Formats: sequence, structure tokens, C-alpha cells
Amino acid sequence: MTGADAQEAFDRLARTATTTRDLAVHSGATRWEVFCKASAVRELTFCPDPPLEVTLVRETGVAIRTVERGSVGFGAAAGLDADAARSAVESALSCQSPFPVDPLPPRRLLDRTAPVASPAAIPTGWTTHVAEGLTQ
Repeated sequence: MTGADAQEAFDRLARTATTTRDLAVHSGATRWEVFCKASAVRELTFCPDPPLEVTLVRETGVAIRTVERGSVGFGAAAGLDADAARSAVESALSCQSPFPVDPLPPRRLLDRTAPVASPAAIPTGWTTHVAEGLTQ
């Protein structure tokens, strides 16, 4: 994943979080917490004989926890698009059930920290280098 790819993933996360937040606000939820994920994982398959198999797995998703008048709901969906955000919000609202405590942080702590800059992605050659070292 190049720096441009990492920046694109970071931008998609921000857009999905914003969309999910807007849907939660318009649904009438009073408190909510949004989680968005975009990751790329390199899976290595070591065989007795070369070649080494390297598979890139991309995972994306959005989840939301809602709290409303003593009830808590949770919903999640794969993807980072508006449909995934809508599905997660609808799921969270449809499965709300009574919960004795509010699981979200106190309101005064929310939105108090700036987002952390995305670290540079590990170069593609790094995986092959490690795999060759392990094979030897």
C-alpha cells in the first residue's frame, strides 16, 4: 500500500464516519459511537518448495453503537459506502435493548482529541524480505 493508497483509505474512513454520524443524527439517536475500519493484511503461505504465496486481504467495515433512553443497540456492516453506513445504523436502532448503564464515555470527553495522522504503510517488499528470511 503506497502513501497515496493509505491517504485514500483514511479519506474513505472519514467520509464513512461522517455519513454514519449524519444518519444517526437524522434517525433521532441521542448518543452514538461510530467505528470504521480499513485494513490490508498480507497473508503468507509457506510451502515445502517455492514459490512463497503472498495474499493481500483488504477488510473494510463500519459499526455504530447507539444509546437512547436506557437502551443500547449495536449494528455493523462490511464496506465503506453509504449503504453500509445506512445498514449499520438501521441494525443498531432495530436491535436496541434495555441496558442499565450508558456504555459511552461522558459527553465532556467526546470530541476532545484531534485525529492521529495515519502512519506510512509498510512497503510491499518488506513482506517478501521477511518471508525469505524465515524460509532460509
